[in-house]
Amino acid sequence: MIANVEPQKSSRPRPVILMGCAVLLAIGAGPFAFSHRYHAQVGLLVSATFCVVLGWMAFFRYREGEPSLRGRIALITSVYLTLSLPAFFIEFSPLMWFVHAHWARIYVRPWVHWGFVPIYLSVACAFFGRGRSRVAFILASTLLAVLWESMSRWI
Repeated sequence: MIANVEPQKSSRPRPVILMGCAVLLAIGAGPFAFSHRYHAQVGLLVSATFCVVLGWMAFFRYREGEPSLRGRIALITSVYLTLSLPAFFIEFSPLMWFVHAHWARIYVRPWVHWGFVPIYLSVACAFFGRGRSRVAFILASTLLAVLWESMSRWI
């Protein structure tokens, strides 16, 4: 006689909730570890750039058919993260004429004047993505948020 054994339902937390907790912890504690450390901040920037590239590769490889509102928000967030990378590279440029160029100031102006709002929105909106691209863009937005908070000055 074979007994029907029902599997026990475990109360595991969802991966998105765990990822959200890790993001909050990183944004809360990360800036203190990286502030006033130029090479560590550049390492964060290079890692964020790598994550954005991997996110776009995963985004185009595993595309949905017709994008929903969630997909559009994720796409806008991905574009914002891609456009924010040059602003951080301009800030970390060792060439002073490059930093003080008029076009560089115009490009960096939204990140200087609007400050934390777009950075934190990109972290929140990165959770709207799907699959592997979501993980890459969440990691990229978290790294950029930690980098932004650890920097002492902008142009």
